[in-house]
Amino acid sequence: MKDGSFTFSAASYPSGTVTIRAVKERYQEKTVQEDFTNNQMLELNLHPFGIIPLQINGPINSEIDVVFLPSDTSVNRTTNRKVSFNGYPGGQPQFENDVIRFINETFEMYPSNLSGVYPVSGNYADKFNFYYYWDGQTYADAFDGCSGAIPKSYWQNVTFSDLTIILYSDYDGRYGGTISQPAGCTNPNGLGRVYLKIDAGDFYLGMHEIGHGLYGLMDTYCGNSYYAENEPNSNIWSSEARCRAAALANSWAPDNCRQIQEKENSCLNGFWKWDPNPDIMNGGWSGSFGNASTKRIVNILNRIFP
Repeated sequence: MKDGSFTFSAASYPSGTVTIRAVKERYQEKTVQEDFTNNQMLELNLHPFGIIPLQINGPINSEIDVVFLPSDTSVNRTTNRKVSFNGYPGGQPQFENDVIRFINETFEMYPSNLSGVYPVSGNYADKFNFYYYWDGQTYADAFDGCSGAIPKSYWQNVTFSDLTIILYSDYDGRYGGTISQPAGCTNPNGLGRVYLKIDAGDFYLGMHEIGHGLYGLMDTYCGNSYYAENEPNSNIWSSEARCRAAALANSWAPDNCRQIQEKENSCLNGFWKWDPNPDIMNGGWSGSFGNASTKRIVNILNRIFP
């Protein structure tokens, strides 16, 4: 046994169906019935206390594991200031409902928002495990920095997350000017600690931030962001020539290449994009993923799940 995993061998049990109860301190116990007649080995994965499984499609080490964490802060748009709550508004029932809705409106909607030129192998939905974290006392602060702050105690319990999503409740009050922190932001922290923060009801922007957090997509709008040619399968390029070369290599129209710029705020940077607007990576308010973003997403999924 290592961490919360138990392995059982048929040699240790009589033939026929047996009941196995696995227990470990600080983990949620699990009881199963197993017939070892045709199965020589059984592995049970226990979840630490506080981790609530929602949709489990396979073992932790064979799926993309996404964990949702509640925030006890939001923003009042009238005063343009952070507000703190006594936990997540509405408690665990509301948070679970928000998580389920968010999954349905973002992850489940990804296939219909891809370009269709590059198919995902197998069943897209089967590639993910979804959980949320709730122990009644561990909360993120979604407005401590761009992507929020997560308590160390969370990382001590959640060691397997491929992506942690901080959900915060809707902004409060009437709009009173530019919000000092973005509605969504991703921290590519590495070492299994990639996380993002997002409004629980902001589904398009959720897909945009997931594009950053899981697939390494770059923004295609011009502004205060990080830009790099994210090879292989880039969705932006460092020059027009490189964009056109990628377009020709993929049988896309090279004349679709254009520099990333915003005339409204006189923004111009040194990168080029191909995906047409409305493009989810151009802001996350509408649209779909173009060929460049789709190819990157699909190649990552097909590489993990051939």
